[in-house]
Amino acid sequence: MKKVIALLLALLMVFGLAACGTPSNNSSNANTEPETPKWPADAVTLYFPYNESSATAQNANVLADWIREQTGAKVEVEFNATGNGEALAQKLLKEDADGLQIMAIGLDALTAFHEGVWSNDPTDTSKFTIVTGMIQPYPYSGCMLITQKDSPFDDWESLVKQIEAYPYPTYSAAKDGHVTVANRTGSIMTTKIKALFIQAGLYDKVEWVTCNRDELSVGIENGAIQVSIHDETNAAKSYLSQPDKYKGIINCRADNEFGYYPADTANLDLIKAVPTLLDVFGKDKAESYNVPNTTALIVKAGTDPAIVAQIKECIDGLENVPQSTDEKSFYVRQRNQGGTSKYYTWPAADILTEWQRLSAIIKDIVKGK
Repeated sequence: MKKVIALLLALLMVFGLAACGTPSNNSSNANTEPETPKWPADAVTLYFPYNESSATAQNANVLADWIREQTGAKVEVEFNATGNGEALAQKLLKEDADGLQIMAIGLDALTAFHEGVWSNDPTDTSKFTIVTGMIQPYPYSGCMLITQKDSPFDDWESLVKQIEAYPYPTYSAAKDGHVTVANRTGSIMTTKIKALFIQAGLYDKVEWVTCNRDELSVGIENGAIQVSIHDETNAAKSYLSQPDKYKGIINCRADNEFGYYPADTANLDLIKAVPTLLDVFGKDKAESYNVPNTTALIVKAGTDPAIVAQIKECIDGLENVPQSTDEKSFYVRQRNQGGTSKYYTWPAADILTEWQRLSAIIKDIVKGK
């Protein structure tokens, strides 16, 4: 009898413990889902690998203002052009992966990596996460190849014929017909022109004349440099507006979309008159020859995807800022800071794919083919 009673008491104790444990387990399950982190949790720092006096600095100031207005956070901008941004990249990698440090990088970072200036590949997703792309004014805007009015070639087709007929260094004596092309070390525009010449099979048949900005101006003026590359607006303002001295060869853009320019843009007709990669090569080849002006905003790899998504949503909102004449509007204020009519953004995955495609080309450029 005593054994039966003991057995019954044991069973009651087991059932009692199970019953008592049930609410506790349910409560535990209800609290296991983590809360979505909110960005920003503290002050935000924007790393810009450019000089504070550069035109690109205006992008940093506009972006900082935008994040302040959208989030209420304190936003600071740190400029440092050392090593094409290598110093800032190293600093970013030492920070916590919390999205409070955002860095802007362009294709020059990829060039710096292949030159050994950057110690980490900008496309290495184990080190960096691309949040989104942002550029002012437009990712596919062009850079024009310019030559003297009296050059023996007038367009891309006749330039190719000249190069093929007088390849360098076979024809290397002074004024013997070979083509000289400006090589501005570290310039994204040089990357554009060299990528075009490599893919068109012309890279080793011209003489690349290394020069800085001032030497370029002198060289194109006196004819020591026959082909140079300039952004659309500067090409139109400084060269195409002097048709008695210069002419445009090709615009290194893969489309004919000029709608982002304000209607009253000076020399817009001169810009539109120069044939584009699309005009000369057709859609597929134009897109493969093109080197877009992509700027990526990155954070340290390992940053919570929810935080990355919030940063992207905030920055991408720049693209939808409506045009306005109200002096208090963000549109007018960013124009007054040096901005253009519109900002454009595009997906991180597209930038990564594009940069991986261009990496091999840029590697060839750095090696000198």
